[in-house]
Amino acid sequence: MPRHFPLLLALLIAAPAFAQDVITPGHSDIDTSFIESGEANYSISIKQGPMEQTIGTVTTTLVIDEETGQIEAIRAYEMMGQKLADTTVAAWPSLAAISHVSNNPQRSLRFTVADGMITGARNAPGHEPETFEMSVDGPIFDAAWMSTLVPALPLEDGYEVTVTAFEDDEAGIGDYALSVSGPVSLELPSGQKYDVWEVPAVNPSGETVRYFYDVNNRALLRIAMNPQPGLEVFIDAETGGGK
Repeated sequence: MPRHFPLLLALLIAAPAFAQDVITPGHSDIDTSFIESGEANYSISIKQGPMEQTIGTVTTTLVIDEETGQIEAIRAYEMMGQKLADTTVAAWPSLAAISHVSNNPQRSLRFTVADGMITGARNAPGHEPETFEMSVDGPIFDAAWMSTLVPALPLEDGYEVTVTAFEDDEAGIGDYALSVSGPVSLELPSGQKYDVWEVPAVNPSGETVRYFYDVNNRALLRIAMNPQPGLEVFIDAETGGGK
């Protein structure tokens, strides 16, 4: 499950066929014209049976710097009385991982990717800081970029692809299976209705996160997941979506 939501998960305990490919940074399937600098706001809610409750918000800010050849994503969360921060940097336009810093009450995690090595450290309350390093064969995606990478892929019904990405020092590098279906209808809590592409992403552990993008501009409108049986988590756009 994407590292964007570590605290949340801890608290909540006959289509056309396309040839499947493996996507790595700089792949020809990636069209970065669908990725733009900007800010988007989302609400976070949970649903269990008939009960549904909004538990927080997240603001995502993307900044593309053409001069330095980098793109930065800053995500600020407020959930259940706690604040989280997550900052990731990737090369532009390849989206190859450069660095990641994540801080939440469960742990802090930071790593950099350079010269064929991933090096970093993590620190959980009550434990000594632990460092790690891992060799890589070439440029690698950071799994935290999944929601930004997906709209840059060919969104067509039946499109399937494998994305190889680094999750963290414990999960390591793994393959994420993506598939596209649609257009399908989506209604947000605001009552707004959209035609969307639905893109489930299955991580190496078999967990699925579903992404929903506006068919007109590929804005991210919803992220949905099931962290445990009977429990649904929704991250919904508040103002028309974002990247």
